[in-house]
Amino acid sequence: ETDHLEELISSIDRMKCSRDGRFLYASDLFVLLKDGLHALVEESAHGLSVQMDKMLLSFHHPDNPSNQVLYCAMGSGDYDLMESFINKFSSAAFPSKYIDYRGEEIRIYPLADGRFLSVYLTRSFLVASFQKHLVEQVIDNHREKQTLSHLKSFVQLPQEGKPNVEARLFVRMTDVYMGADSLQAQARVAGWTAYDLRLEEEAVYCSGVCRDDEYVNSFIHTMKQQQPMQVTSGADIPATAWLYNSYSLTDKQLIWDFLARHAAVTDTLASLRWRAFLQEHAGMQVQCCLFTDSEAESLQAIPYAMVLLSLEQPEHAKRMIHSLYPLKRGERWHVLPDSTLFAGLSGMTPATPLYVGFHKENMLVANSPEAIDCYLKMIKQGEVMEGNEMHESLLTTLSSTCRFLMVADMQSLLQQQSEAYVRLIPHYFLKHARFFGAFTIAIQLTCADDLAYPNLVFLYNE
Repeated sequence: ETDHLEELISSIDRMKCSRDGRFLYASDLFVLLKDGLHALVEESAHGLSVQMDKMLLSFHHPDNPSNQVLYCAMGSGDYDLMESFINKFSSAAFPSKYIDYRGEEIRIYPLADGRFLSVYLTRSFLVASFQKHLVEQVIDNHREKQTLSHLKSFVQLPQEGKPNVEARLFVRMTDVYMGADSLQAQARVAGWTAYDLRLEEEAVYCSGVCRDDEYVNSFIHTMKQQQPMQVTSGADIPATAWLYNSYSLTDKQLIWDFLARHAAVTDTLASLRWRAFLQEHAGMQVQCCLFTDSEAESLQAIPYAMVLLSLEQPEHAKRMIHSLYPLKRGERWHVLPDSTLFAGLSGMTPATPLYVGFHKENMLVANSPEAIDCYLKMIKQGEVMEGNEMHESLLTTLSSTCRFLMVADMQSLLQQQSEAYVRLIPHYFLKHARFFGAFTIAIQLTCADDLAYPNLVFLYNE
């Protein structure tokens, strides 16, 4: 939703990714509107009216570029202007049709590319879609008051956007598809969430807010119950990491409950042992990272998966691991059986078995002994994220404390062959890989005054 349509489109054109030919082609209607805006402004002697600068675009299931509805407010004199404008886009080879629906007129305009645009035009607003049935639903829902303005979870959202933002996004996150198509994974993230959208030349900022009172089983509600943690400086993240995340683990029971519902964590013997161990020994934070050996050829680099668990009493935890899984001759790291709990904590499908070591206050859990060796070598040599120009630039945009943080270099992530490494990423980003693959993405969750603030930052990588 925007009250500044001309400004929004100008901001998109000024972005470096746009100049490089990278656009988010998520809406055929918006492409049509953007391509015709200059012609529309030229038709009007004084530019767009205040009313016509207000635009709303709704996305409907199933998600595809044509399954959307465009809404536009109309001011005095805009009716004739818009009617003339639409006629310019329609194909001269076929006449437009007029359909009566419940006493309202829907116009069907054939376009030059063979598609049909359904338009419901009144003196106060315009509704348009490539799907006629969606325009009919708008008329039905408007008459029957089955609109978002009558939905409690939507109306309760803070409505005032921040100044100097080009648009607001309203996203319903009750069932978010995660990872690749073949995973068929879903996560209940939250309910309705409002994001203020700010576009800059080299970055996109989405500052969100939600209450999430109705979805006590959601990810955001679970993380709201955790205590805030400090954002890592990157000193414990290898410089070659292309994805890392960290989250608070102060209320472990809520985390276990969420994982049991959403991450297929089952009560196997190995998982129950893990759970009992973590309940007693785990500290307040979990970190996960995916990285490669800095000395390996980039095209042949083996991806390593590592989980860092902070520990309340490291020496006590070490003795426990030594007693449960003693080292055998020739082994440097403890060997533990695979467990679905580890997969849930890390978001990755681990190899069998798991390998465990210790470093300072953390327990290291990896998918191979080579992963631990490589991690410790890079940390010792100072090959870490801390001091990296892109990483430091990213940190300046984030809060110093949060409940959850994930950072992903999308270009490197998309080059990976294994789908297990992308189950932490919303499917929407993978579906539009041509656009998002040019960005480093940070997703952060902070909380205050019973509100959750999920924030997304997209930094452009030239």
